[in-house]
Amino acid sequence: MKKFFFHFSIFIFVFILINIISAFLWGPLKSINLLNLNKKDYYSKNILEAIGLKDSEQNHFYNEMWIERKFKYVQFAEHLEAETKNQKYVNVTSEFGRLVENNLNCNIRIFVYGSSQVFGYNAKDHQTIPSYLKKILDNKFNDKNYCVYNFGSASYYSTQENILFINHFLNQKILPNDYAVFIDGYAENGNVKSRIHEEIKYFFNGLELKVWDELKFSSIIFINSLPAVKLYKNLQSKFSNHQTKDVSNDQGKMSEIDKKKIKEIKNVFISNLEIRNAICKKVSINCYTFLPPIPSDSDKLTKRKYNLFKNIPLLIDISEILNEKNYLKFVDGGHYSPKAANFIANEIFNKINFD
Repeated sequence: MKKFFFHFSIFIFVFILINIISAFLWGPLKSINLLNLNKKDYYSKNILEAIGLKDSEQNHFYNEMWIERKFKYVQFAEHLEAETKNQKYVNVTSEFGRLVENNLNCNIRIFVYGSSQVFGYNAKDHQTIPSYLKKILDNKFNDKNYCVYNFGSASYYSTQENILFINHFLNQKILPNDYAVFIDGYAENGNVKSRIHEEIKYFFNGLELKVWDELKFSSIIFINSLPAVKLYKNLQSKFSNHQTKDVSNDQGKMSEIDKKKIKEIKNVFISNLEIRNAICKKVSINCYTFLPPIPSDSDKLTKRKYNLFKNIPLLIDISEILNEKNYLKFVDGGHYSPKAANFIANEIFNKINFD
């Protein structure tokens, strides 16, 4: 029996030691980003120049943009970009989304909703569409105090935006005579589930279990929360080749599944626009929805849905405004360069009578 307890004690000690070491390694390994150990840079020279970064700054920028950025739970809308500590490039406030340099007193307020394109992935705080819109308003109307708020968030589409907008109205964050600007299209995917839907469903179902099933449920959560397990899964995902090729990209005719999905996307989008406009009209909020430019290398499904969106009368179509521009328009597969974001902000300003 003494021998058993001795070996068991050794096992417990080693188990705890492994998890302590794993906890210390977790942060550094995330920052190093093992997928890029064989790469010299996170960004090309053209993209660094577009964002205004030196080679020595890109690791810091990448960590703030992709490694340290978190999400928080928001009632009904499910997730939203979480507030950050004071950072150099990417700052999110607790009350008004991603940082925009606003006045202390606001005579006119503009709330901007949308996906990661609005949040400004791979862009600094002052390089987002809402930030540029604020600068344009300051230059055009220096006798008035305008405030612009950036409520863009990863994966957001019209359903979540409507819910967040309603949340803001119910909590008297957005008020009658304020402006609500929605920039939609790229992330529209019909009745797609949010990025945290399955996690919420999993934990909620766990509350209704019987005693033994609940013990099993909580044990799985405990095991998955251990630093050693988290580190193992992180390393496994980074070293495994899990990328798949989109075989349907611009090849051949649309399948029946794609046609059905496109129809669903359009119907859900139109319904959300009608709901949005009806609410705005009823509560006297000035609402506008814009269809912005898409990357030229977008897949077949994205191009198809954009062509359908252009015929929706409730949308303001600005999807072609970057076509004739010869500068870098996108800093990655879907997010605007600072110059493109500035041009989009100017077009939004031209389409809305803010005076």
